[in-house]
Amino acid sequence: MNKIVSLIFLVIYSHYSYSQTEYKIHCDTQRMENWSGVHSFIYGILNDTLIIFGGRIDGLHEKESGFERKKTNDSTYLICIKNRTCKAYKTPVNTIQLHDAMTMANSLFTQKGDDLYFMGGYGENSSASYHTMPSLSRLNLRLYKNALELNSNKFDYNQIIDSTFAIAGGQMLFLDGKLFVVGGHKFTGKYNDSSSKIIQKLYQQS
Repeated sequence: MNKIVSLIFLVIYSHYSYSQTEYKIHCDTQRMENWSGVHSFIYGILNDTLIIFGGRIDGLHEKESGFERKKTNDSTYLICIKNRTCKAYKTPVNTIQLHDAMTMANSLFTQKGDDLYFMGGYGENSSASYHTMPSLSRLNLRLYKNALELNSNKFDYNQIIDSTFAIAGGQMLFLDGKLFVVGGHKFTGKYNDSSSKIIQKLYQQS
């Protein structure tokens, strides 16, 4: 949604700044088998394959709930962009901490080459605790895709556990060889819409 809003703003700004130039936006919907519908997920791109994991399968959450583990997306989807086909695999359990990180919602993520970096995210973990995941992980997409297709839980990854990485809903990207993190929240305990029960922090660089 943020990317769409930013794009619309850019188009409007460009229209008023350079009135002689016209812009058109076309949006379309493609439906695929085996795609159950997921939101707030993590994704990376490997050639013509879109790799999606994490997020939620229960649609918009209620004010007092909505992040229970039973509605966590515990599948990884390989979507062929060229052929518009989708294959679903259960997200493998390499370690409990990595699996928790790969099934959170609203995680921060960015890609560099074949490596996908993801941080934080919020939800109910494997210990039935609601928290923002305190981890930064690197996943090699090429080896991960191979592991899924071979039904293996062996793939190349690194994970750092530290409370500094407990962020959800922000943005992360590489710039000049550094990993930057902007915005986001830290939720402790079960989600509640009361602002007095939410800890909010702004991160500019990590």
